[in-house]
Amino acid sequence: MKNKAIKSVFALSACALAINAATAQEQMALEVIQVTAQKRSENAQETPISMNVLSSDDLKEKSIEKIDDLQYAVPNLHMTETGISTQMFIRGIGTGNNQGFEQSVGQYIDGIHYGRQQLLRMPFLDLERIEVLKGPQSIMFGKNSVAGALNLSSAKPTQDTEIHLGLQYQPTINATEYTGMVSGALTDTLSARLAVRDYSEDGYIENTFKDRDETIREETAVRLSLLWEPSDTMNFLFKIEHDEFDGTGRQIEVIKDEPSLAGSPIPGATFSQILGALGHPDAISDSELNYERQADAEESNNNSLDNATLTANFKLGDYTLTSVSGFVSYDFVETCDCDYTAAPIFSVFIDEEYEQFSQEIRLVSPVGEKFDWLGGLFYQTSELSFDDNIKIPSNSVLGSLSGGALSPLTGQGAGRNYQLDTDMFSAFFQGRYHFTDALTLTLGARFTSEEKTSSRVMNITDLETGDITTNPMAPALFDVVFGIQSEQSPLSPQGHNSVSYTHLTLPTKRIV
Repeated sequence: MKNKAIKSVFALSACALAINAATAQEQMALEVIQVTAQKRSENAQETPISMNVLSSDDLKEKSIEKIDDLQYAVPNLHMTETGISTQMFIRGIGTGNNQGFEQSVGQYIDGIHYGRQQLLRMPFLDLERIEVLKGPQSIMFGKNSVAGALNLSSAKPTQDTEIHLGLQYQPTINATEYTGMVSGALTDTLSARLAVRDYSEDGYIENTFKDRDETIREETAVRLSLLWEPSDTMNFLFKIEHDEFDGTGRQIEVIKDEPSLAGSPIPGATFSQILGALGHPDAISDSELNYERQADAEESNNNSLDNATLTANFKLGDYTLTSVSGFVSYDFVETCDCDYTAAPIFSVFIDEEYEQFSQEIRLVSPVGEKFDWLGGLFYQTSELSFDDNIKIPSNSVLGSLSGGALSPLTGQGAGRNYQLDTDMFSAFFQGRYHFTDALTLTLGARFTSEEKTSSRVMNITDLETGDITTNPMAPALFDVVFGIQSEQSPLSPQGHNSVSYTHLTLPTKRIV
């Protein structure tokens, strides 16, 4: 079953900025940090946005290599990485683990929106700057960035020759990182920058059941940037990048195992005692925070990402016209032992493919005038294919629970396929009127029209044959145990359990 959802959003904001006067001596003592939080290069001290800025030197000094590390250096930024999803929050606001949603904390790399959950796990490579913008960014960035935005800028090619080689080793987790960068002029008007990174580690969580450390990580990234400056009035920056980041195992452990309630197979017994009584005494060896876990299934996640971005700037007198074109695609496959024990209970398989193209054109007026402004148009189209499958093996302990009432679940799988096509167009404008050097009024508006076409289908299948099951009890039990609401589809053969899901977002109008 398919449905279309069209959403129109009109955002309006106004703010006044008061800057305390400072003496010339004090201003000279301050370090000037240039940011692009408002789509133009300007002093961070004069940008009316709550933000944290980290330079490339800050990232190196703090060993920040991905968002998971960044959250420990930026207040009110939090990232959660689980077996089936990834979420990011600013000031406690973010998006849940629904694959149909984009992140409320938008991630933008060189002006390109990275809104999918899995892209939050991507390692950093040769960055010039990270800006963490807090609060709604509905005017300049749009794309549902109601909680905030991460604005990342890659390092640019230089005319001067620069070479960097790096090697880091951490013996505790056997982590090795090789980095390399070379930048310089190819001609008087063309310069290039090549950056590579290779990283591996054994992890810091010990899986005592498998006698190994986890998560075992392998990460590789390569980026080539070309900057062509044919004249003083125009320049073109082209960037192409390929990333692969894979992991085996998981940094999750059981830290609390409480006695079960009345009605359980063994009332008053802990989960580890219940699993032991069912023939798996080592399924949970301990339940305290000690960086040890027990898991039997082979867990892995494999990610492949490609990106190409072309940014062109043209000087039209005192005005600047900028075009940003970007293509992003990734493929993500993950197997999760999502019962998080060393007993055969159930596992989850996930496969996600995504492609996105975006185009932004904006015109920026000169600064220093009584009134300055910028405005532009933005278009983005994307295709998402998402599959997941809850698998219950034939030897699952669920077959022994509740007097065998759940035995019809064993050897079964609940597979869901979700398809989403999105087309989005927006127009934005922001103007600033400077009453005095200490008082500025900023007004901005953004209109967005977004159309989404989606379909979702679920099949209950036999894991041995791969066929849709004829067991009438399986869908109802999946509903009870996993909260998967299932019903027989009128389009499926009689006795087969095939379910179509729909999710509809009604047209909305929002004023921020």
